[in-house]
Amino acid sequence: GHYLASKPYFDPSIRVGLVNAVIPSVITETTEAWILPRAHRLWITLAGPFAQILWTLVVAAVARLAFPESALLSTFVVTMVAGTVFVLNPLIHGDGYLLLVDAFDVVDLRTTGLDHLRERTLSLPAVYVVLSYGFGIGMAVLMVASTATFLL
Repeated sequence: GHYLASKPYFDPSIRVGLVNAVIPSVITETTEAWILPRAHRLWITLAGPFAQILWTLVVAAVARLAFPESALLSTFVVTMVAGTVFVLNPLIHGDGYLLLVDAFDVVDLRTTGLDHLRERTLSLPAVYVVLSYGFGIGMAVLMVASTATFLL
């Protein structure tokens, strides 16, 4: 979605990488979108979740029509919906974060927040960084605890 939405304006690239240094993902490099008007940036950012939602609807329709009793496909659809909601979470460095930054026209919210924390300045970017890192740490602890519970 991001790739197709970016293509008319610049040549985006695709790579495999880690979101928040933890989550393996296919990443479309859309850095050049910053030169575009805000409405174009918002569309490019929304295009990824939009494509994910369309793909989820296709898989859900196939699951419902062709394999209505398949617990595996039903679980897969639920996982796809959860994944879409997860990427829209602004506390991870993904589509939700980029939507937040584009919507409020803030350049590099995370770096600004870290700078404000170092300066001991209370600001919305500083609060965002605390919440974002707290969420990341909480997710890491939850994953380790879940894995330990499953393995023990």
